[in-house]
Amino acid sequence: MQSKDDDEKEDGPQHISVLTTEYVAKGLGDAEYSAFEAASDTRIAENESYDFFLRDVIVQSIGAGNTPARTFPTWHVPSMGKVIAIIAEDIFAQQALLDYWADFDVPFKAMIYAGPFVIEGTIFSEDDDPPEFYKQAFRPIQDATITHQFDKKAEVLHVELGLVNVYQIHGYSLEKKVQS
Repeated sequence: MQSKDDDEKEDGPQHISVLTTEYVAKGLGDAEYSAFEAASDTRIAENESYDFFLRDVIVQSIGAGNTPARTFPTWHVPSMGKVIAIIAEDIFAQQALLDYWADFDVPFKAMIYAGPFVIEGTIFSEDDDPPEFYKQAFRPIQDATITHQFDKKAEVLHVELGLVNVYQIHGYSLEKKVQS
């Protein structure tokens, strides 16, 4: 998994989107403990919850929710349980993600059903075997689309680089990609 420019440093604001089963929150990541670090720390079957927060956030309901979009100076995500995906929205966020997930470099074409969403793109494993979904709670994705299955008006999310929460996966298909 390569960023567009591996020489870029993480010295700018990190624009991040957090997709949950009920809403999407878009804001600036915390440089001290990023959403990507929290995701890296989260393990399957551990009771600890790694929370994180975003600053200058817009929160918008999705699916059946009809709450209008609102802004908040700080938005806390206290648990990873309902998070579907964490998306790096700019080069600084992408570099921060790659810093924690550099070992995941073997691509697999993926079709994933997670919560009320279908995710299609490339998921990464740390070795030649398909990703094992019993260790870490998140896996990197690239060049993906996330579509809400039930809300025809919901915007399709385009993900250049992000993470998918395996807690939410209830079905998937993987196919080894040939690296060029």
